[in-house]
Amino acid sequence: MQGIVSVAKAAVAARVAGKSTVTLGSGETAQSFNLAKGGYCARFVRQCCEVALGIKPGAWKYAAEDALGMEAKLKAAGKAVPVDDRKPGDVVAMNANTGKYGHIGLVVNKTTIAENTSSGTRGEPRAPGTKLTPWAAIAGRVTGVYRVEPAAASEPTGIPTAQKTVKLVELITGRPLGELTQEAAALLADGKLVVATNGDHRKDQGKLYVVKR
Repeated sequence: MQGIVSVAKAAVAARVAGKSTVTLGSGETAQSFNLAKGGYCARFVRQCCEVALGIKPGAWKYAAEDALGMEAKLKAAGKAVPVDDRKPGDVVAMNANTGKYGHIGLVVNKTTIAENTSSGTRGEPRAPGTKLTPWAAIAGRVTGVYRVEPAAASEPTGIPTAQKTVKLVELITGRPLGELTQEAAALLADGKLVVATNGDHRKDQGKLYVVKR
């Protein structure tokens, strides 16, 4: 599973590169994102979540025609978390003084959100469309933060046992201890592997133990 933030950042990167559309995901989960036109906030959030979760377009259970409807579904499902506890991948609803359809986006980090907006007065790129926006620019309009991305698997405290689904990743010869092969690094970035904690064996064997999600 690719992280929601990774998908959102890929969409913004395509916009920054001058693209008006970009296709993310693969096979049945592939989706075309409209980047250079604003007013698709709920669709942007839905598409990022669907691509990240590997589900077909329109299949996300919190999908709605507008931001108000999406927030209502998330709230009813008990997905709300404290605003100050926001984490990358959380959905942020900005429905205070936002008009009849509302507005919604994705938390990138504590200080930044990703959004598709008709606003041309905030965020980068400045023009309407898909962009990264400082949290400070929308903080006064936030009506809720909702956690939809599955929690990361807990890290094992010892060497993985035969009962666990594991994969040993050899370190690149001559590279500093702790550096992964390119393939493994990509899997970790996509959230498909979790590094197990076992410092002694990493040190002695030059290996990292990782658990498949």
